[in-house]
Amino acid sequence: MFHRNSPPPASSLHFTPGLRTPDGDIRGIVSINLHQASLRHVHQVKIEYYVTLKTLVSYKRGDPSMTSRYREVLYRREKTIWESPNPASPSSSSAEISIPFSFSFPSDRDLPPSFNFQETRITARVRHGVSLYEYRRGHSQSFVEGRSFRFLPLDNPPAMRIEQLPRRFYSLEKDLRHWFDWHGGRVEVKSCMPDLHAIPLLQSIPISVHIRCLSGNLPNASRSTFPRLPNHASDIHLKLQCIGKVRAGPHEEEFKINYHSISGFGDPHIRSNAEVTRPLWIPNSDGVSGRWSREAVFHTNIFLCAGITPSFRVKSGHLSITHQLKLKIPFSGLGNDFKMVIPVRVSSGVYQGIPPPYDLVREMLPPYNEEDDGVSSD
Repeated sequence: MFHRNSPPPASSLHFTPGLRTPDGDIRGIVSINLHQASLRHVHQVKIEYYVTLKTLVSYKRGDPSMTSRYREVLYRREKTIWESPNPASPSSSSAEISIPFSFSFPSDRDLPPSFNFQETRITARVRHGVSLYEYRRGHSQSFVEGRSFRFLPLDNPPAMRIEQLPRRFYSLEKDLRHWFDWHGGRVEVKSCMPDLHAIPLLQSIPISVHIRCLSGNLPNASRSTFPRLPNHASDIHLKLQCIGKVRAGPHEEEFKINYHSISGFGDPHIRSNAEVTRPLWIPNSDGVSGRWSREAVFHTNIFLCAGITPSFRVKSGHLSITHQLKLKIPFSGLGNDFKMVIPVRVSSGVYQGIPPPYDLVREMLPPYNEEDDGVSSD
């Protein structure tokens, strides 16, 4: 690290932080002032690409001694990009040279995507970045500067178009309470979406919700009290929930991140298609008593924004990110809201040979301490 009163470093890093994927590589330029390198007795300049994992779990708020930390180098590659030809003889040249560098992503590693989460008691971070170091004779290494960038793994393209994929169904039913008894009827819900291995970012994925409301047993068809269907798709709530499990030392914690605006459900300004049937009387065997039934099907599309991190798990088990869709349909009466949880995987939506969408390219990482994440220890 360079202190305020020390001479400025001889090298500088030129690097654009944007999105990187395994379909490309990591490129930049290092500029070296030869005169400054001679004055500082710099004999070597190195650049490294690193992937680090950091977790922190505080199990007693406000007490730093009750905090567990974990740090792991998931991947590291280092290159020497310049060596002084004769460090013993000072150079009078004030020339500056520019040296390009590049790293390829490993083909034998499943690197996790970039990720950053921090709250009062939990920190979880996966960082991809490059760091520049100078080496002086008789001194330890000096960190010059670093840059982090967003990394997303490649996605597996579906075997066929989304419209041609078979459908996957999730079904659940619930008896509703009417005042103080459980004879308020029943709600049956079936959700349907393409049978994908994962939901990709920035792609429209159709989903439908089929709702069937059944009244309780009635003495005759003249009564028509049964659970009221939602009037509009905005009455249905669908969100994506990210669940992170973090381990540091012997302690584990869980955090959740909710993404609400992922579909036309719950938003009165977005149009969603609906099909509603007429009420249907279903008689019992006596031909007099029975129950009323009514059905509705709501259609919309799921669209996950660029800022959502794909599902992943670090091999050491210190961090995992999973996702689930949470469907909520409100019905009148205490405790009558219908809730369904659908486990899903989220993928990057980046495919080999196809440029990533612009929204992914422009999505930037929050700032953090670059030096803290460099891993060189020479």
